[in-house]
Amino acid sequence: MCIRDRPCRRSRQRRHHRPGLVRRVFDAHVHLDFLPAADAAEYIRRARGAGVKGFAIPGVAPAQWLCARDVAMGVDGSYWGCGVHPEHASTTSMDDVSGLGRFATEHRPDFIGETGLDARLEAEFPSDAQEELFMGHVALAEALKLPLVVHSVRRHARVLELLGGRDVRGMIHGFIGSPETCLLYTSDAADE
Repeated sequence: MCIRDRPCRRSRQRRHHRPGLVRRVFDAHVHLDFLPAADAAEYIRRARGAGVKGFAIPGVAPAQWLCARDVAMGVDGSYWGCGVHPEHASTTSMDDVSGLGRFATEHRPDFIGETGLDARLEAEFPSDAQEELFMGHVALAEALKLPLVVHSVRRHARVLELLGGRDVRGMIHGFIGSPETCLLYTSDAADE
């Protein structure tokens, strides 16, 4: 359907993929830096063959940020970020977290993240500590005017609440939620 709420010729044409036509695709979240070099090279080769034109490689822990950068710099059409994933937050010191801003200013990532809130991890990393860490990333993304890559597992309502009124853009990766929740992330309602 077109925006006009009725079928149009263009939408019907796009529905039918022509054989031999390779679509342009961007892999918005891949941890190529976690793979051995040979496996990463094979992944890239296969992805390129399937029409993938670029990759976003998120940083998840301070020890891995430079690796994410180096991998992205070696792969055309790739972007990288630095952040602290909730899974790594309990083993990350506050000195590492405060160093995120200095690191980002010096190394100039394409985005901030991966960061966010994860209800599954609250036993080892309480929600208030996750929120404090997340808001540090949000403030940094705002200050540097960089997109934010957000990890949100069973915490969309709280993520939306924390992002309300903030001047940040980015993506929620691996989104699992209702169409209505998705629309909240993309609407001005998230800013109120």
